[in-house]
Amino acid sequence: MKTSFVDRFDRIGKEEFIKTALPALSDQFFFDALSAQRGRGRNDYPIELLWKAVVASLACKVSSVEEMRRKMQEWPEIFSKVPSSFAFSRFFSFLSRFSSEIEALHFRKMDLLQPDFGSVLAIAKFDRIHFLWEPQFGLPLLFQMQQMEDTPAKIAEQLLVRFQSLNPKLISRCKYLLGNISYDGLIKLAWKRFKIRAVIPVQDLEKKGVQPYRDAYYDDQGMVYCSVNGQHRPMIYAGFEKSRNALKYRCMARHYGIDCEKLSSCRLRSGIRIPISLDERIFTPLPRTSYRWGQIFSLYETVDAMINLLRSYLRIANNDDKKLLCCRIISLFLFSDQKGLK
Repeated sequence: MKTSFVDRFDRIGKEEFIKTALPALSDQFFFDALSAQRGRGRNDYPIELLWKAVVASLACKVSSVEEMRRKMQEWPEIFSKVPSSFAFSRFFSFLSRFSSEIEALHFRKMDLLQPDFGSVLAIAKFDRIHFLWEPQFGLPLLFQMQQMEDTPAKIAEQLLVRFQSLNPKLISRCKYLLGNISYDGLIKLAWKRFKIRAVIPVQDLEKKGVQPYRDAYYDDQGMVYCSVNGQHRPMIYAGFEKSRNALKYRCMARHYGIDCEKLSSCRLRSGIRIPISLDERIFTPLPRTSYRWGQIFSLYETVDAMINLLRSYLRIANNDDKKLLCCRIISLFLFSDQKGLK
């Protein structure tokens, strides 16, 4: 795994973050939109001050408005005024109406990312919130609340579509999409629509035993075999041909130079191509039986750490709307260490 942006963020002091990184989250277009909706009433607490207070409350992982107000009083050089509890809470609720704008603001900050950022994406769920994140760098990207009628695969598709619309260049880098078995309905779609290789286990595969295909055989995990005197011998995976949407397999005897009594007459001695259309849940552009599949899927082991991280910042959120808002702000400020992103 790459050096985590989150680890770097946790190493800096919260006061240092508020002094240096927090100003980088300012966006005049965003503030103008907030000001336009706020109207022309009293302006005891400027938009910029309230926004800074909300972001700082998440960075400090406070559990209440009063806890954050006490912290603000300790930093008079950063917070010239301390908003009242009512003003703070009201602005927090007001921000929920701009959750999508905050998400877009987050993606406008991605122009400083490292070149290999986004080559692997992963999707998971906690507390009814599905989220897309970059497991190599440990950074969350997009969030969506699950509705009663939604399936995990449907939500995953919607997240990918939004990701594509917000940053087409970034999703074009993506080679692999990770998920657990609840997202196995995404396996076909990921390749057909986005040309991303799904690295997702499947559930409830009907165990039919070894099935024939031309002169070869395959099992429910996608392992391909030849047959010698009634014995099935595994063939060697030799790559994916994108132009043909087919997986190539080589004869083990020819590949390793071992003896095989059937080699001279075997119709598989030159190998075989298996089209993924044969069964797109079994045959994927990156086979489950390959070493690379296991290597990539091991990145998904960070899922519990990512969920625990997100939950640790949600102590102040007391309903679904605020949780979703907080997640999007968290994504924004975890990108704020711009020196590390260059």
